[in-house]
Amino acid sequence: MVTTKLNNKTINRILTSSFLSIGKKYNLVIMLLIYVTGLLWIQQIH
Repeated sequence: MVTTKLNNKTINRILTSSFLSIGKKYNLVIMLLIYVTGLLWIQQIH
């Protein structure tokens, strides 16, 4: 039980750190994708 909890914590730390590093690199790309999808979504509503 304790070992699985520790392993999950370390895995979560590794995933979050890698995700943050990727997010810093692709932050602008992600923002552009969200912006474009938002515009298309608004157009579909109207």
